[in-house]
Amino acid sequence: MSDDIVILVAESDMGQAGLIQNTLKRKGMSNDIIHFHDGEEVLDFFRQKGKGQYRQSGIPYMLLLDLSITKFDGIDVLREIKRG
Repeated sequence: MSDDIVILVAESDMGQAGLIQNTLKRKGMSNDIIHFHDGEEVLDFFRQKGKGQYRQSGIPYMLLLDLSITKFDGIDVLREIKRG
């Protein structure tokens, strides 16, 4: 995987999020990783609102999304991202 792809990890369980990040690093991935605690944070990132980080034009992202994430479940997050 190209190092310029930013990996987005959407996981409300901190233990699981840490496991995902550690596994990616152990496999030799040096990509930047941004962790989201709930679906609302993911949507704010893509909508460029709220107080967290925002997506940037021209940067490729890969989203690892827990389907049972809190506030908005993963399916709702995917629907909203697709809707734009």
